[in-house]
Amino acid sequence: MLRSDSANLIFELSRFTLIEIIQSRVFRLLVGGSLLIPLIAVIIASLFMADIGKVYLDVVLSGAHFVSIVFTLFIAASLLAKDIDQRICYIILSAPIKRHQYILARFAGISIAFAILALILTIASYIGGYFYIGNLPELYQSGFSTMMMPMMFFYIFFQYLSLISVAVFFFSWATGTAEIMLFTSSVILFSWAFPPVLAALQTEELARQTPQFLNQLIQLVYQFLPHLNGSDFALSIAHSLDINVRDLLLYILEHSAYAGIALVLALLLFKRRDL
Repeated sequence: MLRSDSANLIFELSRFTLIEIIQSRVFRLLVGGSLLIPLIAVIIASLFMADIGKVYLDVVLSGAHFVSIVFTLFIAASLLAKDIDQRICYIILSAPIKRHQYILARFAGISIAFAILALILTIASYIGGYFYIGNLPELYQSGFSTMMMPMMFFYIFFQYLSLISVAVFFFSWATGTAEIMLFTSSVILFSWAFPPVLAALQTEELARQTPQFLNQLIQLVYQFLPHLNGSDFALSIAHSLDINVRDLLLYILEHSAYAGIALVLALLLFKRRDL
């Protein structure tokens, strides 16, 4: 009975979180942007004479990254920051809701809203590609496959669940908007910036000039960041390259574990937090 009551509380707060996000202006703008991205991709792809299918997919995948980053910063992190600044979490926790239920419900509601946004962009891109690329001669369809498109978007969006969990982790101990936004945006920035830096350091010329301890330090720091390599798998599909199944399983396991660890730490820290 207690477990059922706990699940109901989490469900109701998750539903409240979902409604709150859907009714926000930023989410509606992102939905509108998701519907426009395929149209923009069609316009850009029409400027090319060959590989129109690849160009279309490259543009919509870039749009998926943009939408995901904006959602993570200006919806997920912003919503959590508002809970502190406007003391909403104090009001919610004054009800018969425990702290772990609050964290889990907020994460669940945000994740469901993100999944809805991802689904809208996936469907819009599928329809746009089907009616535009699908009606072109096969020569121009290189790299385009409507059957593989949902899988491509899965790899793009799945990695951002770990970044949402990072925002929840920062919320569990941060004192306000500035800290949550700063640390979340820093993780996103470093997650994108470190791979090309590491690749550059592995070149023979830079390897001789870079102190070994610095190279090891950068690699160590990068291991604590979520590896945003979902676009690599998506682009491999778009360009008809073979993908190692082992790498895909490790990718899913890595981000699932990262999100799980971040949530566990958030639960522990929020439980001890002085509210």
